[in-house]
Amino acid sequence: MTRSVTKLPKLETRQLALAVTTDGSRAFVAGGQGRDVLAFSDTPSSGQGYVASNSGGRGLRDVMVAGDEVWVCGEYGHVARSVDGGASFTTIHIGANGACLYSIRRDDAGALWVVGDRGLLKRSTDGETFVDVDAKTTANLGRLRTSAIGPLIATSQGGMLLVDGDEVIATKLEARGVMMTPLATQQGTLMVVGVDGQAYRSADMGESFERVDPLTTGFLSTVAALEDGTVAIVGADGHLAVSSDDGRTFAKVNHDAMTGTIWCCAPFEDGLLMCGESGQLAFYG
Repeated sequence: MTRSVTKLPKLETRQLALAVTTDGSRAFVAGGQGRDVLAFSDTPSSGQGYVASNSGGRGLRDVMVAGDEVWVCGEYGHVARSVDGGASFTTIHIGANGACLYSIRRDDAGALWVVGDRGLLKRSTDGETFVDVDAKTTANLGRLRTSAIGPLIATSQGGMLLVDGDEVIATKLEARGVMMTPLATQQGTLMVVGVDGQAYRSADMGESFERVDPLTTGFLSTVAALEDGTVAIVGADGHLAVSSDDGRTFAKVNHDAMTGTIWCCAPFEDGLLMCGESGQLAFYG
């Protein structure tokens, strides 16, 4: 399949977009610095129809959607929930003590997970009470991604964690500096990307990692898998690289649709929705 990158209209807020999630028909974009930025669209691949919402936060870092239920998290320990598709939100106090919360996701068993500064890791089975889980690290916990083998978490100290039930297991990754986003590919390979062009893959459940070449030495924000199994990596200076061999090798996709850093991406339909600085949006498909 031949794909290309299409530039989409910017979000009206022109604010930093740090997270995007899709549910097959809609896309939710979240971000902001010092203010809440949240928008959703029924036609995200065209960039049209984004409706602004507000969760009451002061900068969002992640958004998760399941049916009419939408969860967001962000700066100053903010967590909020919507049960009407994002039209209105209720703040949920989880006892984060003002920590920045970088990710909120629901695992395959239905539990909610929240991660944040200084090893903060919390779990909830009812969406109301969140209990602490020992992450066995004081590193900041970055983006969390769910998988068939359990939640995966990138850390600010070059690590990658795997959660098995209530037990947190440190993989054998020995990277340098901040890791941003983990992934389990459709073939079960673990991947993670971060600063200085670092991209790693593990074919043995994290027992060993090999470094792969993402064709840049710049900052990498996200690794994601498209519906057909293609693995995509995005990052600084509009970088987009894709792999058709489960993340072993990558080809750079040249485009001028986005400048600055692509902070997040998510699979949508047969392609990839990308978001970044100043509310920039693009679709690779």
